[in-house]
Amino acid sequence: KSGRVPKMVFCASCSVFPDFSAEPVSETSRRLPSTTYGSTKACVELLLANFTRRGFLDGRNSLLPMCVSWKPTPPDADFMNNVFHTPFDGSDVVTPLHPDTRLYFNGYYSDILNLIETHDIPSPELGEERSLIQPGISCTVQEMYDMFVKVGSREGCRVGRLVEKWDPAAQAGLDGFCKYADFSRAVHFGLTQE
Repeated sequence: KSGRVPKMVFCASCSVFPDFSAEPVSETSRRLPSTTYGSTKACVELLLANFTRRGFLDGRNSLLPMCVSWKPTPPDADFMNNVFHTPFDGSDVVTPLHPDTRLYFNGYYSDILNLIETHDIPSPELGEERSLIQPGISCTVQEMYDMFVKVGSREGCRVGRLVEKWDPAAQAGLDGFCKYADFSRAVHFGLTQE
């Protein structure tokens, strides 16, 4: 009624995709969430696309990978905080996951920058597909640790051991998360993987 078409960027989630998917997910992948959290995200994706087609708003869905933040939320990301914040002080890096566990994640700073970039994409360029998978990193816990050892040795820092303190609940919770994503469309629009 105001005559304006407000722009809205929604923080969607890769939780909208089926758990334990072995294939890379993309914007065109089937939404089949196994949790209430993922289901509500999928519902908002649909509503935002519908409201955009009807001219109520200019909506965009940003499908986020697991976010590594400065203030972790147990149980999903608290171990990631340990992995990223303790390696260069010589402390052991403790993981509740098997070292070969693959994760798809990004840092909160990159996520914020990508949300701003998503906001700034001209609406006609997005077209009918209002969702974008944010770029992220796909690697195993062991690969993360190995990279810390490589960087640490180059910089003269001692990196502690990788210690597995397996937690079946944490493992079960993270095993279902998406492992790979095709974010080529987001890169086309200038979103970053840094």
